[in-house]
Amino acid sequence: NSSEQFNFDVTKIEITEDGNRFTGLDRGKISTSDGLIIKADSFDYYKNTNILKARGNIIIYDEIKEVWIYSEKLTYLKNEGKIFTEKNSKAVHKNYEITANRFSYNEITNVIKADDNVKSFDNLKNIILYSERATYLINENKIFTENKSKLIDQDLIITANKFYYNQVLNTIKAEQKVSI
Repeated sequence: NSSEQFNFDVTKIEITEDGNRFTGLDRGKISTSDGLIIKADSFDYYKNTNILKARGNIIIYDEIKEVWIYSEKLTYLKNEGKIFTEKNSKAVHKNYEITANRFSYNEITNVIKADDNVKSFDNLKNIILYSERATYLINENKIFTENKSKLIDQDLIITANKFYYNQVLNTIKAEQKVSI
């Protein structure tokens, strides 16, 4: 039952459209039965489509997968397990951090796709990757970048169209227009 999939903890709520639209105002928290917590300045939940939209100072925490996501704008397609963010997006998982203008996070596959002005940082190994687009396979600790990519590893700077970085094996592969 879609009405039981979200728990609202908000200061002010408006219910409109014959009970189909729930609008949370004045900052609040929404949690799901599968371990997702979303905090934001305002929410719109559409019961008939099971879609949640949020705006302002968004903090998302997936308790099970230990993934944090921050942004200014969010659309959550609950039935598909997909979250889309816009503006000042940031994801943190253990020692890895990604920032970009837009994200898509698939809860089912545990994959983050980042677009537009992407920066990824391995805090443990002090490696920074810049690109236009990146895919982070969280379960496998791998990241793939595309378009105008640059890797910085201490004093080493490599540019290429694509990078494949495996955090576990500590391997980096660069392809297309590679320059060191």
